[in-house]
Amino acid sequence: MQIASEIKKLTLAQPGTRHNTLIQVSKALGQWIGGGHLDEDKARDLLHQAADACDYTTEHGTDVTVRDITDGIKFGKQSPRHPPVRSESSESEPVGNILPPLPPVV
Repeated sequence: MQIASEIKKLTLAQPGTRHNTLIQVSKALGQWIGGGHLDEDKARDLLHQAADACDYTTEHGTDVTVRDITDGIKFGKQSPRHPPVRSESSESEPVGNILPPLPPVV
């Protein structure tokens, strides 16, 4: 899952991009929640920490931050996301020889 990279994106968001970034990241985490792969309380905690780190909460207040996180999560849950499924055959198939053949020893 790309949760850490999403949270980092919000943490580093610059003024003028923070609102949209918070909504997008909340939506992305909401998709993982909707798929049953992320605990909602944990996601909210991570989002609040990132919003605090980029000063979103300071600029907009706690009520707006909570509302925006809730909206993003709610929207994301409507389109659940799941990690890619690795087939057993792709893990057990030999890759083959990727090196060119060696010349004969003379």
